[in-house]
Amino acid sequence: MSDNTYFHLLGPGSQPDDPDFAMNPLPITVGVASEPPMATLEQYHNVTEALQLIEYLLGKCTDYQGDQVHYPVADVTALDDNNRHFLDVLLGEGEVSIVVQVDETTEIQIQESIFCGFWRVWEIQHGQRVADRIEICPIPACVCYHAQLYAHESALLPPIGQRQLMNALPLAHELLSQAGKAPQPAHVINLTSLPLTDDDRSFLADTAGQGNVRIRTRGYGESLIVSTGLKNVWNIRCLNGLKGILLETYEVSCIPEVALASVEDIEDSAQRLRDTYLWFKELTHV
Repeated sequence: MSDNTYFHLLGPGSQPDDPDFAMNPLPITVGVASEPPMATLEQYHNVTEALQLIEYLLGKCTDYQGDQVHYPVADVTALDDNNRHFLDVLLGEGEVSIVVQVDETTEIQIQESIFCGFWRVWEIQHGQRVADRIEICPIPACVCYHAQLYAHESALLPPIGQRQLMNALPLAHELLSQAGKAPQPAHVINLTSLPLTDDDRSFLADTAGQGNVRIRTRGYGESLIVSTGLKNVWNIRCLNGLKGILLETYEVSCIPEVALASVEDIEDSAQRLRDTYLWFKELTHV
């Protein structure tokens, strides 16, 4: 997906507009499929291994209570192309996409499936996929782990230089004082409700620094969530169809709640996937 430049440019206010980041203005819902295409699934044969993995995961879901560290995982790296493609069609692409830049040669690409809380996790090294997993959880643990590993708990204020600041200094001090914490509920600084100049925003972006995690959520509008160089500090932007910012905040939390699947979501997804699994088994007499 990304070249090495991406690793150095990731951070709030540090990137040009993404031409592919198209969305509908709120409150129009972005079109995301909610059910697998049955007609396409009917065309697949000899997918016993994929079905066994689904059966295994569904069994693990029975007692799962939403733990964000210990949760059901299935490694599908060794599956043949036919079984893997079947899983691609079955799981589809849901509302949340994530890129974690581990270092300059390694990234983790994560795509939530149409079954909320069921994630495809791909590890990429030197542009080649080396691991493929299905993880069932609020969000894959590697997201928080690598965001925290990359970030710092403290930092110095950046030089003001020629910038004409209005409200940035007290907000910057607030960001620095909150770094490393994980309050419940999350600590939120709403930039949209404050009079801020472009210099204010650039100063805050420099204070927070560049992170290594980028999360996109679709559905009821579209949001971009980016980790910063400060531990547990995230920049969140909700955008409209014209790429204007409807809402921008800095949030102090391990992971912003908007990116998480709830336990109820996962329970509902498991039932829907079970129904599809049983339908396919009956159809193919497996």
